[in-house]
Amino acid sequence: MGQTSSKVVQRTLNALSSSLNDFRAAYGKAAEQTPQVHEVIDAVKQKRVIYLAEPWITADTNTVANELLFRFRPNREKLYSYGTICNSIHNAGLTAEFDLVNVFNILSWIPDDVKNTAATINLSHDLLINQKLMNQIVELMDKRKGPPVIFEILEDARQFTAPQIAYLKSLKDKGLCFALDDFRVSHPSDWQRLASLKDVLTYVKLDGEDSVRPFLDGESGELVAFAENIKAIQSTCGTSKRIIAEWVQNREEADICYASGVYAIQGHDIIMHQSNPSNPNP
Repeated sequence: MGQTSSKVVQRTLNALSSSLNDFRAAYGKAAEQTPQVHEVIDAVKQKRVIYLAEPWITADTNTVANELLFRFRPNREKLYSYGTICNSIHNAGLTAEFDLVNVFNILSWIPDDVKNTAATINLSHDLLINQKLMNQIVELMDKRKGPPVIFEILEDARQFTAPQIAYLKSLKDKGLCFALDDFRVSHPSDWQRLASLKDVLTYVKLDGEDSVRPFLDGESGELVAFAENIKAIQSTCGTSKRIIAEWVQNREEADICYASGVYAIQGHDIIMHQSNPSNPNP
């Protein structure tokens, strides 16, 4: 590893250590605490957190990105997802702070090499509207060469205000890449959120339960409706937006999605040949 890369790694580790110490101190003062969160804090320090990679796969079977999902195994009998601890963190009012730890932890794992496949990292509404914390991410990302990182904006009932959207747009202009996670075609609030973020997003991810499975599991007429939803999304936020379909289970379903205008698919059970893309940039 060259000197530049070593400096980037050290900056990342320093950012992780600082954010983790801040989170530990703040959580230690919280009225509501759980043993699991303290275990996770120690696990991050000891590099015992696991990240599952769920690929985004295009029609030519290339993996263009890997969503890195937080998991933590304190022992052989237990495996925690982020959902296991997020309520405790939320009740402590520290969602943004822990998400920052998670981002820095992921960046400390993935190599600083543009030839690697893009990584996608989830960001909560709380972190995205906290400019002080987001600016720390921007500062660190500015030092990195790669691989490309796509930040997934997690689903949330709250809408972004005009100043918040303007800030997110400024982050995009600085080189950050955003995807809207778990878009639900049956929820008017999701359409409102999509429209408000049209100048911020590069990707839109279809919620598997709401926007994918009912159409793939239904009659042929549902497939027509699925394609119409894709067109409606592109009409709302622009035809340049790339759409990702979640919860796709096999190659036949994937081909239906591609034919309907989906850029890539993602699924726990997908079985497809995957090759490294010639151009990993998102």
